[in-house]
Amino acid sequence: MGTLFEFEEISAKILIGNRLHAVINGDKIDIYKNDVFIESKPISKDFEKRLTVVELVNNYGAMKLRIAELLEVSRQSIDNWLDSYTKNGAVGLINNTKDSWKKNSKRFTGNKARELENDRFQESQKQESLEITIDFKADADDLEEVKTDLYTDTYGLENNRYAGTMLVIGMLEHLYNFSSLSASVYNGHADFIHLFMAMHINQISSVEQLKVVHKHEFGRIIGKNKLESMPILWTDIHQGVDQRKSNELHDKVFNYQCVKGLVGLENLFVDGHFIPYYGNEKTHKGFYTQRDLMIKGQTQMFVHDKSGRVVYFETQEGKGDIVKALKKTSEYISRLNEGIKPLITVDREVWGVENFIYLKDERIVTWEKFSNQDELQQIDIALFTDEIYKNQRHWQLFEDKKEYRDKDKNLIVLRRVVMHNESIDRRLCVVTTDNSEDKKIIADAMLSRWGSNENTFKFMGERTNMHYNPTIEIAAESQYQEIENPQYKKAQQELTQLKNKLSKTERDLGKKPATENKDGGLRQNQHREQLNQNCIVIKQNIQKAKIVLEGISKRINLDQIDDVKFKVIDKEGGDLWAICESLFWNSRKELTERIFQYLPDMRDTIPVLEALIKAPGRIQSSANMILVKLEINETPRFKSAQIQLLRYMNNLDCRINGKFLRFDKMSK
Repeated sequence: MGTLFEFEEISAKILIGNRLHAVINGDKIDIYKNDVFIESKPISKDFEKRLTVVELVNNYGAMKLRIAELLEVSRQSIDNWLDSYTKNGAVGLINNTKDSWKKNSKRFTGNKARELENDRFQESQKQESLEITIDFKADADDLEEVKTDLYTDTYGLENNRYAGTMLVIGMLEHLYNFSSLSASVYNGHADFIHLFMAMHINQISSVEQLKVVHKHEFGRIIGKNKLESMPILWTDIHQGVDQRKSNELHDKVFNYQCVKGLVGLENLFVDGHFIPYYGNEKTHKGFYTQRDLMIKGQTQMFVHDKSGRVVYFETQEGKGDIVKALKKTSEYISRLNEGIKPLITVDREVWGVENFIYLKDERIVTWEKFSNQDELQQIDIALFTDEIYKNQRHWQLFEDKKEYRDKDKNLIVLRRVVMHNESIDRRLCVVTTDNSEDKKIIADAMLSRWGSNENTFKFMGERTNMHYNPTIEIAAESQYQEIENPQYKKAQQELTQLKNKLSKTERDLGKKPATENKDGGLRQNQHREQLNQNCIVIKQNIQKAKIVLEGISKRINLDQIDDVKFKVIDKEGGDLWAICESLFWNSRKELTERIFQYLPDMRDTIPVLEALIKAPGRIQSSANMILVKLEINETPRFKSAQIQLLRYMNNLDCRINGKFLRFDKMSK
């Protein structure tokens, strides 16, 4: 028997959390709060049901478990819907179909559950990585892609005589994320940094030399349509330098490479090169070895690892202070290396008891100065118990400890390693403040510098212009205004003259020996007596001069003599140039080591690589990729190595400003 009216089936109220009740009412769900009706939500279609569940959880605070029981769905499904909504909005709740892209370009293809599963896996990996004790990233900001307006143009294949430059740029992007690093410091406008880098790669030693490059082709390799005119270039460079961000870029770059493991931190080599200044301003002087005289300028202290890569550098006024540079380098590296101080090898200029006392907590290795060869030769050969092979020679090693004193009676005891080699018939000495490493490690560190690493500056100087500062400016006064006290210098000269006079008088006196009379008494000699009297007077004057000298300070501030103050050579532009030089050198090192594996003769490594870097070719830029076709050497062994290097670069998946960088050989 039928009924007069047909009613929709209504279920009982079910608690779903947060003082909410829900009732299934046909194709809807009615929502109550504190037994007061709020609204109805559709659930007849899959999309509507998912959206309703998301709103109940996100907007009303309903419990996922209660909703799952009410609607007969799994908790995992609800989690997937919530994640999809968070990631893609309401569109993420639409069903997946393999042809969904034909119906709606905003739909997603593939298995969404698997996508969400992968996202959760990546998040768990990220959380687990936070528990790793060894840093594996320099800075979270460095890992974010910072966009610039470079390399955004699209064009077909164009001839470009600088195409090989892209090989080094690709390695720079792979190792350092160079575009993003520089853009993050200069707010996306680091065009002049890319210009400096391209100049290093192409051995263009100054901005003035850009007058002779092909503007359009050179512009392409730094990501522009063409290179601007010289006035505009200089304006861009000065605007960049005026931001005074070289220290920020310096720290960001070198921290990045240290924490990323791109350079070695255990065995380091420090040396300096002098940058002369030929202007008229009064600045501090340093020793310029090429001209063998003191000259105005700056000193750059470079730190290299055992492979010859640049780890760190610092620019100082005048001759610089290598002792303080060593201390600063050791502290800087130890902060990035879990407190482990590096073993630093340096030349004899660090020699001095006072310096060793200052560096006693660091790990320094240097040659012994003023070694006594006779003493070394007296050491019994049987005591040379260890042996290493270095620089194509066998070295036998002996270790002892030796006291070193200076004229001010300062004392320090250092480990000394004596190295014996029969082929050179000489014994060499190394001293160290380190007390942890074996003598083999100490000797190897010194001999490593004596070999190829000592020539690192020579190699860099041949490949780049290390002395260049694109924006030399002198305005600020130096904070170091002390000079040697002229009075002290004058008193010292007078004391020296008295000592020389005494020596001459004593020599003259020695030429007049005392003689005796026949009766045995001393024969009078007026000249000799006068010389004796002169010696007494000179010795008295020497004592007075010493007292005067002790009462005069060795150094004096220029304010006390009202002299012209020392000025500072602005290092901003020079440091930016040196940062690009360092990154170029390290990237080229990486390419050198890679192509070395492909060549039968190691002597061909640099020529074959440089030929590829300087090779002309063709460049094409699309929306997603930059394609570089390079001319390849036709000599079979060279061709094979160059092709292998290009294959290697392609497999690195280098990107520039979001575009993939791909390499190919030019077809005939």
